Amino acid sequence: MKSSSGRLLGIDLQTKKNFKMQLDGEENNMAIATNDGKYLIAIKSNSDGSHCIRQYKLKSDKIVHEEIVAPEMGIPIEIYTRDEPSTCIILFQKDNGEVISCKYNCKEE
Repeated sequence: MKSSSGRLLGIDLQTKKNFKMQLDGEENNMAIATNDGKYLIAIKSNSDGSHCIRQYKLKSDKIVHEEIVAPEMGIPIEIYTRDEPSTCIILFQKDNGEVISCKYNCKEE
């Protein structure tokens, strides 16, 4: 199990100013900003084998939405963005090696 302070340091590429966010523990090990710059999507593993996907408002510590994914989905191995604003793709790997792709659409505040 990875350990982390949860602190995330970022740079706003439009304003060239830095900012920091406080996430929950190991969430900053697998996190990504959406292409439109509105949200940060973070994933962490829970002790029961499930995974928590959290949507934060970027540059704040405000949680906009939280979703629990059952252990049967597998282990999250990658998160990336596509051309669509406020969306990301999360890849999960099952015990048998099968990789599942899930699209996450951000919820409006």
